[in-house]
Amino acid sequence: MYSLPESEASVAWDLASSRARQLADRGVAAVIAGPTSAGLWDVPIIGARSDSVALHPTLYVDPRTGVRDGLRDGVRIVHAALESEDVWEGAPRGPGGEATHRYSVCMPLRTGIDATRHLRLSEAAGVAALSSAQRRQAAILDGWVPMRVASKHDGNGTRLCDDWRSESRLTDRLQDTSLREALQEQLLRSVSRSPRRGLRHVIQALAFVDPRLETPLEAISWCHLCRSGLPLPLLQQWVTGASGRRYRVDFFWPEFHLIGEADGAMKYRSAADVMAEKDRHADLGDAGHGFVRWTWSDAWMTQVFLGRIEQAMNAAARS
Repeated sequence: MYSLPESEASVAWDLASSRARQLADRGVAAVIAGPTSAGLWDVPIIGARSDSVALHPTLYVDPRTGVRDGLRDGVRIVHAALESEDVWEGAPRGPGGEATHRYSVCMPLRTGIDATRHLRLSEAAGVAALSSAQRRQAAILDGWVPMRVASKHDGNGTRLCDDWRSESRLTDRLQDTSLREALQEQLLRSVSRSPRRGLRHVIQALAFVDPRLETPLEAISWCHLCRSGLPLPLLQQWVTGASGRRYRVDFFWPEFHLIGEADGAMKYRSAADVMAEKDRHADLGDAGHGFVRWTWSDAWMTQVFLGRIEQAMNAAARS
């Protein structure tokens, strides 16, 4: 019998989890890692070479097990000694809610670190991967688990990762400075335990990582802004429109009454989304706020994108 895969990520997961079960039958613990765990946690990998060996379905095994490392049968085995803080244990659910084989998966923070260092990601791409990893780490601390390894509510109050569609609620929690500091401490501990190879790519991104960045485009934009010397905006702020309604905006410069919006392709999925955004834009504009909007293509043209923001700031300062 044959079936069509849902996606490349689904194929990678199936290969890695199947090999992990084979190793478990031999008494060898294997941890799903690399791009395979990145797909699970929705950690973005931007700008990696498509022919990189590090993009293969990946498992980590303890070097003391005697299992050889290397690429075999489409799965990459890597020797790694992990701490319990770096590993998430989960089990899928059967039709009746029963737990089946448990999977060990690299936690989001270790996943983001390893993706950045193995694939030699650029500074901006590293900020995107590590910021997303911190968001997912916060979601786990809040009791969320990934849909791929849990098909239904487990009856114990655990929420599934389809709640990640409610990013706004998670972002509100991440406005707590103490929570962000705790996540940064976790990230630094995980970095200190990581192998040194490729770690400079992680270190160069650390200063700009922020879990409030909801999308890779926001993260790329934030990195460019931090490097630009321009006044930095507040992230994910609630701003009041002329009607009295409050709206969350991606970036906000209160001293210029300027709103920055990173418009990715998935932001407006329907005509209703477009109309709602037009009403939102008009309401905030009537309250005296200016807008600068940009897309992926704008963000890659760094000087053009930053120049538009600077022009808007100058215009606001003159008015």
